[in-house]
Amino acid sequence: MTDFLALFSAQCNAGRRPRTSGSSAVVTGLQPAPVKGLRGKRTKLHERDDHPHLSAAGVDAHAQQEARAIEAFFSETSQKHHLDEEAKVFPALLASGDEALVATVRMLQQDHGWIEEDWLALAPQLRAIAAGYSWYDPAELQHGIEVFLELCREHIQLEESVIYPEAKARAAKLARRRATLPPLRFTKEAPSSS
Repeated sequence: MTDFLALFSAQCNAGRRPRTSGSSAVVTGLQPAPVKGLRGKRTKLHERDDHPHLSAAGVDAHAQQEARAIEAFFSETSQKHHLDEEAKVFPALLASGDEALVATVRMLQQDHGWIEEDWLALAPQLRAIAAGYSWYDPAELQHGIEVFLELCREHIQLEESVIYPEAKARAAKLARRRATLPPLRFTKEAPSSS
């Protein structure tokens, strides 16, 4: 159990993409909404098909701690990331008029629903492990995690290959255009006499 959860936990502890800063993120809201913890060791989970401690080791303190961290990450951080994308990245891309881009964004929005649905099936099992219970079915948990991670992997690949480059390009273009505008000047208005 501990080895399997360690591999899944690594999914949560490796950095997905560096957080970027800059005025374009503030000005446009198009800067990608990174999630710390999805890249890097994801591959390690997929490299192993056998998880010998999944049923043999049981639920120890280390497994409980890892399950708690995994559950918190995907229930909080990952969910906030999706909400940020929906609010800050997707609207401008949906309004772009580019049919292929709009279709890709719609697919990612649908993925968010599927990821949430898959997570709602996994979360109770991880909460049980975190609480020290062992009522879960190891084979079902393993299968659910593999399906969930594959969907996340495909989703992230699509974000990083299409959506984020497009959002960054649009943000840079808007920043360049705004840089050429004259600064706004505010004048003091005389108080009205009433």
